[in-house]
Amino acid sequence: MASMTEPETAKPPVQALPIEPLKYLSVAHPIRERAILVFGCRTKRGTLMGMSRLLVHQAATIVAQTEGFLSRSKDRESRIPETDALIASGKCYFHANDLDLADYTICADFDAWEPPAGPDELPEPWKTLTNSYNDNDIPFVPFAASSVGHWIKAQDQVCILTGNCDLVECQHVVPQQHATWAEVHGIMERATGAQYTLPGTIFRVIDDIRCLVTMDPFAHRLMNTGMFCPFPLTAADGTVAFVAYYMSHMRTASGVKNHLRSLNIPARISPYILYVRFAWSIFKAVPHTTKGVLRKPLPAWATTKKRKRDQSDSGMGDEEKISGVGISGVGTGTVGIGGLGIGGASGGPVHEEDAPSMISDNSMSVGDIEARERNLPPDLLQIFADVEAGKIQPPAILYEYGDAYPGMSRIAHLREEYLKENPQVIATGDPSTPRLSRAGSIP
Repeated sequence: MASMTEPETAKPPVQALPIEPLKYLSVAHPIRERAILVFGCRTKRGTLMGMSRLLVHQAATIVAQTEGFLSRSKDRESRIPETDALIASGKCYFHANDLDLADYTICADFDAWEPPAGPDELPEPWKTLTNSYNDNDIPFVPFAASSVGHWIKAQDQVCILTGNCDLVECQHVVPQQHATWAEVHGIMERATGAQYTLPGTIFRVIDDIRCLVTMDPFAHRLMNTGMFCPFPLTAADGTVAFVAYYMSHMRTASGVKNHLRSLNIPARISPYILYVRFAWSIFKAVPHTTKGVLRKPLPAWATTKKRKRDQSDSGMGDEEKISGVGISGVGTGTVGIGGLGIGGASGGPVHEEDAPSMISDNSMSVGDIEARERNLPPDLLQIFADVEAGKIQPPAILYEYGDAYPGMSRIAHLREEYLKENPQVIATGDPSTPRLSRAGSIP
């Protein structure tokens, strides 16, 4: 029988992970003799180190903006066979198929990159994965922008890479500093192949739930520094799985245990959006100095805006940044969505003093409120029912959904009747009523 007098025993300290073996692969411009991409090879085959030939080929196609092939020589000889799964470390060249484009211009900045026109324009296996993707089952999330991140975490629960459930955050697949790029290029129209309208609860394309995942801060930081990218890996039996492909030329202990680790990608995430993230990661492998290589200029909207470093590089989670922002990502003022005026004075993040109450003088119509209540998902309705029946304690996440709940339309009708019967009241709200309007005092 176990004795409670036996003391606890300390566990041994965690052993340092070994330094990962790493060799380098550079992809050079055949005319300019300059590296346009630099990778770190982590996959060992006997005495050789290599990496996915398909990944390198697709990366070079993105940067060179043209179809081509990989070769070990600059004179279009010694082609690397397309049947090879891996490409060994060392130096190779990317040649354009069209000889007229032999001295191709490189795209060295994500903001200058033109994404594929639609799913059918993606390379394999992205194309097959995207065409088999069905977003008809993607739920409408009738919550305020500030609550979308909590909904994402409640759905995913764990980090897509590590499986960690502690301190996880909702993160953008398309980084925040490229919100304008996503709007300019209409990435959701391209991803779905259909007309896209922003849901009534968000104000930027990148805040759509199909563009958000859950990650722990460390994994997110690694991905944002270009250590790894999502990539569809095809096994010998033909099955495809999204993995964390560590491709950076910098060593990291995380790569020892997580290189080629399958990612737990939620079903709501379109492979097209993941391809956009893959392309973004590729630009991290472009050398900072590409002197002597013709570079594609940035578009006017990117050169005129103030260039900021990646907000995510600060180590802060994106979760708190999913907010009401003008569609263009610049100072557009208040945005009216579904009759609810939301947005800071400069189109920036919504602060508590800027955001009107759900039932303020800028409130939605009763019809809009009824529509929002009808769209409450069944799982959330069940949570409300279980709380009301006393079966469970109210989860913390429930308090984030104050603008969408059962019975909200009934309250809206009562409020409307009250205002008709008491015309001297400007608005109803919390914590007191009547209250001053923005225009002045109560008459």
